[in-house]
Order: sequence, then structure tokens, then C-alpha cells
Amino acid sequence: MAFFGVKGNPISDATGEALMADSDARRFAHDTVTTDAGPVKVSTMFIPDDMRSAQDVEDGLPPLIFETAALLGSDEVAIERRSTGDEAIRAHLDVLGRIQGGRP
Repeated sequence: MAFFGVKGNPISDATGEALMADSDARRFAHDTVTTDAGPVKVSTMFIPDDMRSAQDVEDGLPPLIFETAALLGSDEVAIERRSTGDEAIRAHLDVLGRIQGGRP
């Protein structure tokens, strides 16, 4: 398991595990959109545990350490993973706009 800091630099397992334990500190953005199907929660989090596939690692792609998820109840409506905080905020706004526009 490889952990990365918010700027994409490798960090120790102990630091990564401590960050993983504090979900409130890792939250970048959170919104709730009222839809005909019910409220959809859109949340963007920093996740220090790299979410790249083995192929992504082999291809030398940067770590995926931010995740935007849209949830309707416990059902995942949309998910986006990004490498930087700036990309993550853009993904959050994109998913939020899609949900508000009636598209997942």
C-alpha cells in the first residue's frame, strides 16, 4: 500500500493511516442536491491511499488521491478520481452541475 500527501508526494504508512482515520479533515467539499429521486450528496475527499490501478502505476500515471462521489441514499450515482486538489474541485463542480441538471 502506498500513501501520498495532499500534494502527491509519498508519505509514511503511519502518516497515511493517521490521515485515513480523520475523514472530516480530508473533506474538500460537500453539497446536497434535492432531486425528484431524493437528496443526492456530492462529496470530494482527499484519500491518501492511492486509487490507481496496477496498469496506471505501470504506465507511470500520477497517484489518484482525490475522489468525488455522488450518493443517492447508499447508491453511487457518480464517481470521479483525480490527482490534484485543483482537479478535484473542478470534478466536484462538474458532478454537482450534472446532478443539478438531472444527469449523473
